[in-house]
Amino acid sequence: MTTAPFAETSISIRLYGHRLPVVDMLDALALQAATAADAGFDGVTISEHHGSFDGYFPNPLQLAGWLLSRVPHIWVAPFPLLLPLRPAGLVAEEAAWREKDPLDRLEKYLRTEGLADEAFFEQVQADGDELAKYVRSTTHGLEVPDIRDSFANVYVEAHPLIAEEQAWFEEYSAGFETDQEAAN
Repeated sequence: MTTAPFAETSISIRLYGHRLPVVDMLDALALQAATAADAGFDGVTISEHHGSFDGYFPNPLQLAGWLLSRVPHIWVAPFPLLLPLRPAGLVAEEAAWREKDPLDRLEKYLRTEGLADEAFFEQVQADGDELAKYVRSTTHGLEVPDIRDSFANVYVEAHPLIAEEQAWFEEYSAGFETDQEAAN
């Protein structure tokens, strides 16, 4: 197994996002990367688009860093990263921020100073997983508010611009209802 991306003898496979909630999609990508490593692939590639917005990754460089933190024994390449279409300074900043991950830095500090042991980090991970599960289930259980209420609560008194925007929204939304009725 080689750690050099795109080396002459290196074998990689492209990962694809799926139509899933973001957290689930990230979990699926980490599983795909781990499975690829277990199957003998040297690395994985990801891109911004896969022909549609399903699996769209707005920041493939950040996603590559995240995947490396989950599956560190392979290489990950944001490919293609269309550098001519992205400001060079932005790409450099994204790469630099990966090194500044505050959680990674805090963990390194706590370990270096002997302020926390492996059991502590395992408990933090378990607590974080439990909290994330609670937040996701609670969020999915929330009632979806009627967006029309948002128009009513912008200003204390009626405002002509808000009334105009609400009328546009009503007309726009009615088009979807007509499309759904025609499909049935």
